[in-house]
Amino acid sequence: MSKFRLKMSRLKGEQVASQFGFEALPIDPFKIAEDESIVVEAKKPDREGMSGCIVFNDDGVGIIYATHIRSEGFRRFTVAHELGHYFLEGHPEEILKTAPVHFSKAG
Repeated sequence: MSKFRLKMSRLKGEQVASQFGFEALPIDPFKIAEDESIVVEAKKPDREGMSGCIVFNDDGVGIIYATHIRSEGFRRFTVAHELGHYFLEGHPEEILKTAPVHFSKAG
């Protein structure tokens, strides 16, 4: 990711956090999703292969996050990352050009 895109993504994240009442750390991505009516569900720990995904469908938006990595910080990061796909201007439309779901993977 270019430095410009990284900076713009960070600024958008700060703007969204502020919009939802978070002016300082910690920021609760689960609360932001709830306030935006995004369903968030944990993936079963025995189902490896992705860190998270965001799904766009006629009923709304959903986020699934991995639980096979036993780190609350990793889970919060994953939900925040998927929210980035939702809040970045034009990004949901780009995802929907190819499929209603976007998968994210990490080590």
